Amino acid sequence: MILPPITMLYYCILAHKNPKQLELLSKQLTHKNTRIFVHLDAYTDITPFLYLKDQVHFVQKRVKVRRWWFSMVEATLNTFEEMLPFLKSEDHVIIMSGQDFPIKSNEKILEFFRNYQGKSFIEYREQPNKEWNILNRVVKYHFHDLVIPEWINWIFHSLASKFYDVSKLRNQIFCYIAQRFVNFFLPLKRYLIKNYTIYRGSQWQALAMPHIKYLVDFKKTDKGKKTIKEFKTTAGPDEIYIQTILLNSKYANDIINDMLWYIDWKKGPGLPRILDISDLEEIKDSDRLFARKFDLDIDKDLLYNLSSNNAL
Repeated sequence: MILPPITMLYYCILAHKNPKQLELLSKQLTHKNTRIFVHLDAYTDITPFLYLKDQVHFVQKRVKVRRWWFSMVEATLNTFEEMLPFLKSEDHVIIMSGQDFPIKSNEKILEFFRNYQGKSFIEYREQPNKEWNILNRVVKYHFHDLVIPEWINWIFHSLASKFYDVSKLRNQIFCYIAQRFVNFFLPLKRYLIKNYTIYRGSQWQALAMPHIKYLVDFKKTDKGKKTIKEFKTTAGPDEIYIQTILLNSKYANDIINDMLWYIDWKKGPGLPRILDISDLEEIKDSDRLFARKFDLDIDKDLLYNLSSNNAL
């Protein structure tokens, strides 16, 4: 029997804090058939992380990431662009955060992807969906990536706090008021709905090399530029963009609707819940390849037990 060629795994790690935890993660992922690319949030000082430069490649084109908005997608695409010259057709790219961790050995992870060359693992649901409907995130205007002078936001914050509970807003109060005003007077956006079936799922994915190349090439086309412009005024595009672009492409049949991460979305507090040592046995029994969410400052014992070198 002829075995498929050896797979290389490229890790796209989106990180924003805790160099010690990133060091532990990179050590666990290091293998002769792996390469690690780290996008460090441009809001974060890179200096404390530079001692890791011999273990990981830091992405040069860094983005100031505003959680839940298009800047997260932009950071991911920038990482893909720097990876692409190194990728071969049989390789995979794993998108993970700095708070993820593998729960299987490198050998088992590599063997898994060797059996799925040309296939991507992406969780998705078609929209609208009665159980998970996010279409308003797409057809309405959202300005959460808009960065404005702090003094302007302070004025609007002071005025709006007399009428709203502004503490629960995800974005700057000026952006919130602007999008409410625009959505009241302007018609709903139609370009994305007209040209695509919308899909939503997790941003943590495993992508085959041909799909990475398609995403990088697509953003340079006229259609891609127009699509990105539309996505910049959506909410939560990190859970929509890659799913929608690939599932509306010729590669749709190569997408496996599955997620390879162990995540606790049920117990809380906070979702996803930060895992601790009480989760160890359940994680070990899981058939998933990776898990999240970990925090070295909250529970280092769990990472200690999952780490092959058992050294924090």
